[in-house]
Amino acid sequence: MTVTNALLSTPGRSLPAGFRAGTRELTEWDREIRQPVAANRRVSLVQVGRESGLSTTTALVTAVLSRRRNGSVLAVDASNGSVGLAERCGLADEPRETAPSRTRSRATTRADAVAGLSLTAEGAHLLGIGGPSGTRSTDDASKMPTVPGWLGSAGVIARFFDVVVTDWGGRTSRADLQAIAALSHVVCVVARADRAEAEYARTLLTAVAGSPERPHTLLVLIDRDNTAGRVPAIMAASTPVITIPFDPARSAAAGNGGRLRARTRRAAIRLAAELMQGARGTGTPRRETA
Repeated sequence: MTVTNALLSTPGRSLPAGFRAGTRELTEWDREIRQPVAANRRVSLVQVGRESGLSTTTALVTAVLSRRRNGSVLAVDASNGSVGLAERCGLADEPRETAPSRTRSRATTRADAVAGLSLTAEGAHLLGIGGPSGTRSTDDASKMPTVPGWLGSAGVIARFFDVVVTDWGGRTSRADLQAIAALSHVVCVVARADRAEAEYARTLLTAVAGSPERPHTLLVLIDRDNTAGRVPAIMAASTPVITIPFDPARSAAAGNGGRLRARTRRAAIRLAAELMQGARGTGTPRRETA
């Protein structure tokens, strides 16, 4: 039973107006998530500023998409953080870097494309393209996986998946962001819900939205310090903004949605819906203005 169905199953009595409105939103978001898309929709998530929980957010989105969509989902770890996407997806024993595979590099079938890839409990395949954990440091940009590295590892199999979700880790270089934008249908910048960091993230979104490819852009604010109320509403004027509450359970296996608070699950569903809307090109991409 989906979250939406569970909320709707209240026999014998009518629901309060506010609850009904919330249920309608969940129904609409669920519909957005489940709608078919052209193959190989590429969603990129990037972190700016202090550590905000990007890999956990990516894992949450991957779990929602894998549970609710019929199509296949590929999650790619191209980050350089101390904790990898595999661990956040509940695969703590999996290596950060997926072993190279000649079968994958020459894939002609989906079976070839998933050879050697880990599988999450929700059914998403996981590919790690960074260096081994001992070399990972968010302060060492030279060790960050590059766009050419992504193309050589994930790009060769992306066509076999409906949705490819990539955790790019912390990126602040405009050249880096524009390169990521060039291969993405949606670029999601994740930052703490702090006014200074949110405004910095918005300036970086300007570079993304101004790229020739004009991917759908989205700003996600993680409310780690209960500061979301201090971020001005004008932030949402030129690009959609979604706030995700900080949830202690996010630090555990992110794929285990049952351990998360209801409002966290709700925010994750809304984020997944917005990403899929943008991936289909049915959202409202807005060019950022200075």
